Amino acid sequence: MTIQDFTMIPFFSQSRHPQGSDPFPTPVNPDLISTCYHFPMSRPLRDIKPNSFYHVFNRGNNKEAILKAPADKQLFLSLLFKYKNECNISVDTYCIMDNHFHLIIKTPLNTKALPKYMQKVIGTFAMEINRKYQRVGHAFQGRYNANYLPYKKDLIRTRAYLRQNPVRDGLVRKAGDYKWLSKK
Repeated sequence: MTIQDFTMIPFFSQSRHPQGSDPFPTPVNPDLISTCYHFPMSRPLRDIKPNSFYHVFNRGNNKEAILKAPADKQLFLSLLFKYKNECNISVDTYCIMDNHFHLIIKTPLNTKALPKYMQKVIGTFAMEINRKYQRVGHAFQGRYNANYLPYKKDLIRTRAYLRQNPVRDGLVRKAGDYKWLSKK
């Protein structure tokens, strides 16, 4: 089955045009209609490993600056630390920029803790930002990314990448001068 097969499925079981007046009738493959509903629509579950490091990041919807004001960054930071104990998550490193964030998180033995933690942080942040700026919808672009860091060299490299993020963007000359970057 190819993607072209799916374009053959009509939106309605009957034509919207009076009988015989549809100049370009949509061909229907009956086998496709019965099988197309069996494809899973949900996202695959993340394979979170216990007691491991992850580089977690996301950016604002439409690449917009969702963390634009210092108060917005402070809110996000406070949510990171508010929910970390509740979810038994360890925040190793963070870097909060205007339109995106980076975190290095160590997961506990409970592999469901990271998704629960990110749901609480991002969901609460989105509600507060939407209320503050009188906006609706998602604050962040899609689902957050969580890259597994299996080796110590990956962890060290990712920490260095996070530390250089504000320097690369020209916000500060030295990483230590950026207020929204962890000191680790």
